[in-house]
Amino acid sequence: MLHAIIVKAALSELSEKHYHPTDSMFNVFINNLYEWQTLASGILALIGAIITVYFLTRQIKIQKSQIKKYDDEKRDINLVRSFRYRNEVCIELHEMEDYARKCLNKHLLNPETRIRPPVKLLTSITNSIEYLDINSARYMFHMMNTYQIHEARMKEHYENRVTSDKIALSYNAIILSKMSNNIYKYARNQSNEIQNIKVSKGDIEREYMKIKPDNWLDIEVDEMIIQKIERKIPTTMNIIDLSLDNPAHNTYFIS
Repeated sequence: MLHAIIVKAALSELSEKHYHPTDSMFNVFINNLYEWQTLASGILALIGAIITVYFLTRQIKIQKSQIKKYDDEKRDINLVRSFRYRNEVCIELHEMEDYARKCLNKHLLNPETRIRPPVKLLTSITNSIEYLDINSARYMFHMMNTYQIHEARMKEHYENRVTSDKIALSYNAIILSKMSNNIYKYARNQSNEIQNIKVSKGDIEREYMKIKPDNWLDIEVDEMIIQKIERKIPTTMNIIDLSLDNPAHNTYFIS
């Protein structure tokens, strides 16, 4: 009987305080949350960082894929343009040899001969340079520069009537012809790039014999040109290293 009275009194006291079990559990949870809030914040921050890194990595992969696609498309377009200009150069390449032949005829036989520049070839070369590999572009640039120097010297010698060395001018024309003929394999797609081949004095002498005027019979001048070649090319040289001769000697003059 006494035990029952004590239990009844305890329940009455709890009822007066409006105690509910759920309130106690909530308070425990809140208290624990306050105690562990630093750790919880760290975990949430870590989760947020992982999510951020994931999406950034995904975005970077997408951008790299887009850049690669753009680069591939650009490379394909440049390759097609390279084929186009390579074909044009192949068609017009004979112009440079014809130009060299006429230059030799002018230097050796008829100073009054009018020479038209190889305009179509020069245009094709100029258009093609930006689409070529670095070695081929360097070769084309060197040949264009060689041509421009030769043209400037001819203009000075003939139009301005400056006394000059026709052996040196003839040597320049021979070098241009040899440089242009070296492009044929590349222009015909038989080589991936223009080869910076080794040439000997014999190669340049044969080039001279090929393009000199048919009615040219001056053996003395022939020997002087051969001697010039031998002095300029004592051993084999890379074709791109062949330099034009400076026509400032007093060997054989044009007035």
